[in-house]
Amino acid sequence: MTGAERTLKRNARDDMYNVLYMMEAAQHLAGMRAAHTQRRWSADEDRILLKLNSPAAPQ
Repeated sequence: MTGAERTLKRNARDDMYNVLYMMEAAQHLAGMRAAHTQRRWSADEDRILLKLNSPAAPQ
């Protein structure tokens, strides 16, 4: 479906198949938009992110 090769193999613990789609293939299957956008962070978004990464921010 996505053109990406998959190796099917059962996991050792449960003897079940784990299907993993990553990055663009997963986004395509989920109907999501592309991960890369040209939008720049706003000053408010910068301030919020910097505040969240502050040692003074509640954990």
